[in-house]
Amino acid sequence: MFIGFYLWRRAGSPELGRSTVGSAIKGAPTWLNLDSLNQYLYVAGNFLLFAVLLGTKSNGGLLVFSIILILFIIGLPKGNRIPLIIHFILIGIPSFLAIWQFLSAVAGGKMDLAWLWVFIGLALALAGQKLYAFGEERRFVDWVNNHRIHLSVAVIISIILAGVAVYVVLSGNAELIEKIKTYHLRLRDVIERAYFFSDALRMIQDRPLLGWGGGGWQEAYRSYQSYLYDSNQVHSYYLQVGVETGVLGILVVLGMWASFLLAAHRAFHGQQNEGHRLLVWIITMAALSIGVHAVIDFDLSLSALFLVLCSLFGMVRSFDKIMRQSGESIKRKKSYVAPNNAMLIGASILSILIIFFAGSLAAAGNYAKQASAYLQMQNINKENEYLRKALSCNPLNANYHSSLAGFYLRQGKYEEGLAEAQKAIDYSKYSALRYRDMAVLSYNFKKNAESITYAEKTVQLAPYQIQWYEFLTRTYFIAGINELIAGNKDTAGQYFNNLLQVPATIEEKMAGLSEEQKTLWNVAPHMTSTPAILLNVGTAQYFLGDWQSAETNLQKAGGDDNSKGEALLWLSILRGKQGKDAEAKELSEQAFTLVPQYREQYQSLNQLPLLK
Repeated sequence: MFIGFYLWRRAGSPELGRSTVGSAIKGAPTWLNLDSLNQYLYVAGNFLLFAVLLGTKSNGGLLVFSIILILFIIGLPKGNRIPLIIHFILIGIPSFLAIWQFLSAVAGGKMDLAWLWVFIGLALALAGQKLYAFGEERRFVDWVNNHRIHLSVAVIISIILAGVAVYVVLSGNAELIEKIKTYHLRLRDVIERAYFFSDALRMIQDRPLLGWGGGGWQEAYRSYQSYLYDSNQVHSYYLQVGVETGVLGILVVLGMWASFLLAAHRAFHGQQNEGHRLLVWIITMAALSIGVHAVIDFDLSLSALFLVLCSLFGMVRSFDKIMRQSGESIKRKKSYVAPNNAMLIGASILSILIIFFAGSLAAAGNYAKQASAYLQMQNINKENEYLRKALSCNPLNANYHSSLAGFYLRQGKYEEGLAEAQKAIDYSKYSALRYRDMAVLSYNFKKNAESITYAEKTVQLAPYQIQWYEFLTRTYFIAGINELIAGNKDTAGQYFNNLLQVPATIEEKMAGLSEEQKTLWNVAPHMTSTPAILLNVGTAQYFLGDWQSAETNLQKAGGDDNSKGEALLWLSILRGKQGKDAEAKELSEQAFTLVPQYREQYQSLNQLPLLK
């Protein structure tokens, strides 16, 4: 946009040295007036902006910039294309040099040197503009325009020679060739986003008309993801709209763009004044740069950028209106027209409702934070009070219902906790956390079958998160113990046998991924049987009579600090059953040292019946 405004200084000036005067912009200084600092301010701004763009190393950003820049040049009025290309070269080379050295210096911790390179680049850009101004006085642009064919041939020959030089350099530099071969890692984001888009399209396909509602992607993407990744955004604004509002929402957005482009077309062709046309073209290209980049990123999910885009839309609409009214006689109305009070009242009421709604949500969040603080202080009365206040302000928030369900669980109130946990599921049906809460409530109150159902649901909703497989094996284990205590050996055996199938399920899930998907999987280790899973597997094998396997898995689990205490406890019980009393006593003492509560539970666990 700043590059466009740089050119705009000459809008409406067919000849150099003439001040710009038009119906929309009056009294603009002459193009490249040496008494004005405007040209150098634009150069400085463009230098810094382009350096920052290069510094992001954003493949998508640079691609969109290149496309829009080419389109922008094509649409420029005659006589402005060569100056823009020269201007871009004069800021592009210093920007690249400055940001390259800046990043290298920052990586080495040399901040003073880094900023020195920025100022060197800025000085080079300003010097280039001074040189251009000097050439402009001597009709340099006219000379370039008159010899453009010869210059084009020279550029092509230079590119060919540069290609040959690059080949020669690469042929003798194996290390550089290896770096180029591994450049596909830079394209990781492109491949990863292709999976995001594919998963989003599957979500849209399942709910095509109205979508999943606001926040639908964050709520349900774990159920649709092709492999494990963490992303609260689709990284495509239009697909995000499609997921949340369906095809109808996409049509609304496309309608907005169609209306804008139609207005831009009318404004651009509505006047012959080059200054007006150039200004409309600049604003249109700026809007398109945001809109096109939003195809591959979540730009418009950021309110600041969305407001910028809306402002650009408004500018073009206003120019369209000005152009259509230009040349028409506007008759002044003699009679006074009173304002539309009904509209003002309606808008005021709507504004008040929006403010009230937003304030209610903010208050709910504040109450929830206070409830969490009281939980840490173990002040159950205040915790309950503020949780209820949070729910009164925002009764549709699943997190608040889950927190209240946890409160009831700690109080031993099963029915109340179950009701709140069910409400949380109703408001957040695709969150594995909600079903975990329900499973915990169920097995704590000996509802074993229900707890298994809910635990299995967590794996269905997030099949690539290992924590839910750990939770599933734990739920099988607790349900099995509950059934043993109740004397239901057959049911307990069924649960323990189902538990032993979980590692195979994990392996099967991982085997279904391609090598590319496994390479892209980097937010967590690849799924495998963790110590937490091996602990539950080993314990189940102990009850099922497979003591050799149980010993192996319990010893593996004991290598992890989080599961070591319980692993030693069950190894002690196993050694006791094998008649190795001395070793059993030693292991039990180690377990009691790590977890003193096990001393009280040891005898009852040791007396549980074996299934084989």
